[in-house]
Parts: sequence; C-alpha cells; structure tokens
Amino acid sequence: MLLYLHTHFNFPGGGSKWVLETASRLSKKGMNLKVMSQGGRKEIIGPYKNVDFIFFGGPPTNSLKHWLFTPLIIRNIFQEIDRIKPDIIFPQSFPATHWAFLYKKKTPEVKCVWMCHEPTAFVHDKSKMLGLRWNLKYLSFASNPILKLIDIKLVRKYTDKILTNSTYTYKNAERIYNKKSTIVNIGVDVKKYKPFKRKKDIFFTINRITRFKKIDVAIKAMKIIVKKHKDAKFYIGGGGEEKENLIKLTKSLGLEKNVKFLGLVAEKDVPVYHSRAIATLFPSVNEPAGIVPLEAMSCGAPVIATKSGGPQDYVIDGKTGFLVKPNNPKAMAEKMEVLISNQKLVKRMGLAARKHVVKNHSWDVLSERLYKIFKELS
Repeated sequence: MLLYLHTHFNFPGGGSKWVLETASRLSKKGMNLKVMSQGGRKEIIGPYKNVDFIFFGGPPTNSLKHWLFTPLIIRNIFQEIDRIKPDIIFPQSFPATHWAFLYKKKTPEVKCVWMCHEPTAFVHDKSKMLGLRWNLKYLSFASNPILKLIDIKLVRKYTDKILTNSTYTYKNAERIYNKKSTIVNIGVDVKKYKPFKRKKDIFFTINRITRFKKIDVAIKAMKIIVKKHKDAKFYIGGGGEEKENLIKLTKSLGLEKNVKFLGLVAEKDVPVYHSRAIATLFPSVNEPAGIVPLEAMSCGAPVIATKSGGPQDYVIDGKTGFLVKPNNPKAMAEKMEVLISNQKLVKRMGLAARKHVVKNHSWDVLSERLYKIFKELS
C-alpha cells in the first residue's frame, strides 16, 4: 500500500497537480494507493475519480489555530495512518512532510519516500518567510533556528529515499540535508495541453499572482516592447495578493491598453491562451520546478524564462525558448522583440517545444518512472 500524504487541494498549484496526476496514473497501473490530506475543493479533485481520497479535516495550515492544535492534529493523522497500514508513505509539501517523518519515527518499518518539491520553504527560504501573514511571519523568524535543526535532523534520519523535481531542487536538497536524491521532474497532460489556434501579437502568463512570481518584470518589459509594437498585448491570468500592485504599475507605465488582467482562467481555456501567444513569459526567480513553462511548451508556445531555478531543466535556450537574466526587464524585452519580429522562429520553437515535452515530460512518462521506483522499494 502506497500512501500519498499531501497538505490540501484548495489551490490549483503545481504540487497538487503533481499528486493528482501521478496518483491517478499509478492507480490505473494497478498500484494499491490512497491519497490523504486535510481536504480539497471539488473542482480540483473532481476529475480524478479513480483516486481513493481520505480527508481528515481540521483548521487550515495557514492559520495560527492549526499550529496551536498541532499535537492533536498529528494524533488524528497517526490514528488514520495506523488504520490504513501503508507499506510506503509518500509525503509531498510542508507540513505533510513532517507528519510523515514523525510517523516514520514512531513506525520505523514503514518506508518513507519524500517528494521534495523544494526544501522546507518556510524554514530555509527567507523570502517565503517574509511573505507570510504578519502573525505567522514573526513566529516563523523567532522559531527559525530551532526549526532548521529539527527539519534537517528529521530529513536525514527518517527518509528512506528522496525524490526531487529539478536539478535546482536536487542541489538545494543536497546542500541543506547532505543527502543525494533522484530527480523526477514535473509533467504535463499532453492530451489536454496541446496546440490550438495560430499565434497572435500577444504574450501570456498565468500563475498565482504573488511578488515571488516577478510579473512586474514582464510588465516593465512590455513598456519597452510597445515603443515599437503599439498593438502588442500581454495577458495575465490568475489572482493573488500582488494583483492590485501590478494594476497600479500598469497604469503608472501607461500600459492600460496593452496589459490585460484576465483573473482566474478555467483550466480548459489555459491551453488556448498559451497557443495564441507568441510566447509565454515566466519571470519567476529560483522557482523550484515551474509547471507553467512546461504546459506552455506542450501547447506549442515558446517560453521566455529566467535563467534560474527548475525551468533550466527543460527550456532549451535558443531551441524551445529563451533563458534570460533574472529581474531584468531589458533582457526579457530583447527576446520578446526577437519573437514578435520573426513568426517563422515562433513556429519552429513551438514545434520543438511540443516535441520535447511529449517525449520527456508527459505525466505518462513521469508516472512510469515513479512506478519503477516504487516497485524496486516494494
């Protein structure tokens, strides 16, 4: 019995999609598995009808109440895992990781395989800690030294195997935990994310709009582009706490006619936007993996991403897109100009991007790798 342990499925993020897509495919292969978490929205988990979900409820992890009642929550989780009796426990993101590590301490005969989407972010990444709500932010900084020690000790002692989602994450995990891992990249549903309409004079991005995604860099790059291409458009999909600031930036740069905020975009419509775009922009810095560039490439869209983090594993500079200096609107605008002025190059890069994803990064390819890993551990 393989037990996925995930925090929740309340947001359509890359980590949640990784769990749902791989669990669904492993289940179809006949693997006995369950997915356990606090809860999930129907629109996110609904399509995965062949996955056996177990929800234990409780206050959300982004609330102070959750942390005040942590001992009780962990007790309830342990009771549920004892009932399931898994052979392998497969934790994903924090704090589900630490629920698993503590369970491994209590029950050493159960194997613990950690899918490290990133080293525990709110322990080892100060920028993520600064992004917390004020009460959790101060609690996080005050407790950080002891949390680091605990986190490193738990990972070193209670993981039988670590999987990482990119070369960038592999290096970070090895540096922090002094343990090697096996890289299993993120994937794409190439049947859903496929090319549609012809390219137009738009650029596109979609993400949860936080300051970590650096969408302001792409907006500033648009200011450079419209000097020559007055009708160029930049469509931004998604919502988040940084949206109002980006709207203000757009107005201050006089780009109201060129930059359009789409709000939340239905998943069925995302491939259409990728396909219509000259390129999908991904200015995020040190993104552990980054599913958006892969989905764009699967739709036949070149990607302009920063030369940092996980996208370096699959955005092939000059072939499937471009990698540019981080936090540099001018560098991003230069590559946007190359593409907007050369439709033949857009088409050639788009075809190469689609071919690369289908061959190397479909969920089917990824799940086959996972299946072999778990069979070896059984």
